[in-house]
Amino acid sequence: MNTSTPNTRTTDRTWKVCAATALAAAALLGATACQPGSSTGSSGSPSNPPQAGAAPDVPGSSAPKPAETAGDNGKNGDSGKGTGNSSGKGDGKGSGTGSGSTAATPCEPETVDITATNVDAKGAPARHLKLTALNTGAKTCTLYHYPITQLGPDAGAPAKLLEGAEINEPTVLKPGAKAYAGVLVAGGGMDEYEITVIDVTLQGRKKLTNVGEAKRVALPAGVKVLYGDDGQRVTEWSLSEGIAMRPITQR
Repeated sequence: MNTSTPNTRTTDRTWKVCAATALAAAALLGATACQPGSSTGSSGSPSNPPQAGAAPDVPGSSAPKPAETAGDNGKNGDSGKGTGNSSGKGDGKGSGTGSGSTAATPCEPETVDITATNVDAKGAPARHLKLTALNTGAKTCTLYHYPITQLGPDAGAPAKLLEGAEINEPTVLKPGAKAYAGVLVAGGGMDEYEITVIDVTLQGRKKLTNVGEAKRVALPAGVKVLYGDDGQRVTEWSLSEGIAMRPITQR
C-alpha cells in the first residue's frame, strides 16, 4: 500500500483552487477597467454622473452681464447731466433779473437830448420829421411808448399814435445811444395852421403818464415854419431809424 497518494491529491486540489481564484481575480480586474468613470478611462469624462433632479447650470446666471453693468453706469451719467442743467438755469435767471431791473428805469428829460430833422426833399414842404433822442446820462434808461408831441400851441391835442405802427416794446437806451420816432406834420386833413415850436414829453411805464416836464425842441435846420393839420401822427420809439420812419414816409 502506497502511503504518499493522499498528499498528492490534496496538493492537486489546492493548486486547482488557487488557479480558479487567480482567474476570477483577473476577470474582475478586466471588467472594472472597461466600466465608464474609472481612472483609466477618458480624461474628459466626469468621475461622478449628475444626480437625478439636480438643476442644470445656466451660463451667466450667477454674475451680472457686462451689458447690464454698462447700462447702470449710463443711468448714473444721466443723473449727473440733470444736476448740471439745473445749476446753469439758476445762474442765468439771476443775472437776467438784475440787468432788467436797471434797464426798466424811465428816461428823464434832463438826461435825454431831443432834436428834429426834416426828411423831405429840399424845397418840398416839411411834412415828415425824424425825432432823435440821445441818452446824455451815465446810466441806461428806457423810453416807453411814443413821444407825446405837441406841434405848436394852436394844436388842439398832441399828435396821435399812427395806427398799425405799434411796436409795443420799451426801448432800452444805453449811455450815448440813440432812439428814433417819426412825426407826420400834416396828413391831408383840415384846419391847417402854422407851427413854430415843438414840445415833446416822455412817457412812463404806464401809457400817457408824463416823466418830468415837456422839452422844447427847435424846428429842423433850414425850416422857419411848419404847416400842420388835424391829420398829424407819431410813431413809437425804436432803436432802428427805418422801423421808426418807414410808416411815416409812406404817407
